Amino acid sequence: GVAATAVRLSPDCRVVASGSASGHVVVQPFSGSPGASPLPGLSRTEEREAAVTSLRYSLLRSDVLAACDTAGHLQVWDARALRHMHRFPRAHNSCARAIAFSAQNSDLLISGGDDARLVFWDVNSGAQIREVAMEAEVCSLSYHADGYLLAAGTTDGLALLFDLRMLASKATSTAVPVLRWDAHKHDAEQQSQHRRGGPLPTSALRAISFAPLTMAAAIAEDIAAGTLLPGSTAGAEGASAPAAPEPRPVASDVWAAAAATAAFSDGADIGARSAHAAMPSLATAVSGGRGGADPGRPAP
Repeated sequence: GVAATAVRLSPDCRVVASGSASGHVVVQPFSGSPGASPLPGLSRTEEREAAVTSLRYSLLRSDVLAACDTAGHLQVWDARALRHMHRFPRAHNSCARAIAFSAQNSDLLISGGDDARLVFWDVNSGAQIREVAMEAEVCSLSYHADGYLLAAGTTDGLALLFDLRMLASKATSTAVPVLRWDAHKHDAEQQSQHRRGGPLPTSALRAISFAPLTMAAAIAEDIAAGTLLPGSTAGAEGASAPAAPEPRPVASDVWAAAAATAAFSDGADIGARSAHAAMPSLATAVSGGRGGADPGRPAP
């Protein structure tokens, strides 16, 4: 069979979507249907399909599904009607690795990839709204529920937090994050090999996600109470905690951050560590020591 390279559960938990190395996407209801239903692909006159790198359902419209792939294509479907809403061949100049729907605007979709760009799309009209230059290749994206914050993971192990209200339209310079977190140590040689066509570095943030608001609220309460402070280590078995700073009042909307370093296929240990700054609660995952297959590059 063909390898599944991306999978996503619908917001109502009734349908699972999967994308493959051949570029095909299918949706499978958990009940009421005997089998998976394929979604239409790119037409014969458009670029050939490539391995799917990411799938995302709209947070506000459970029937809207988007996918990106290694050739830089972006597709959006009405997954219930099994039809395209829009197709964006070559939306990125190289592999598109990440997509995220807005938590406040049902028409807004953001994509990122190896061309170090964030591109904003209107999935209702099919128009490109704007694009923003990034300081590094984008591997993962997460949209915060407040509608203003966007987190991006990069190939060099950075977690970047952006306030979308501060990103200028038609920006010609590199976007400046409101917070930069060196989440995972990167290897210069691996970075060089990746730029020459090799696999993603093991430090690449393949996944990044904000904590659910209920969890974030609990963390905020701990910080406000002085029981969890930025810079302290919480929940990492066997880890020695650094000296905690003096307790100080912290606004309830400031949350601690945590990163999870995880291997995708090599069985490496999963650990947790705290951030040394206050930010909305984020979790990140990297490729791991021996690394899984990189769908953005051809197999050797």
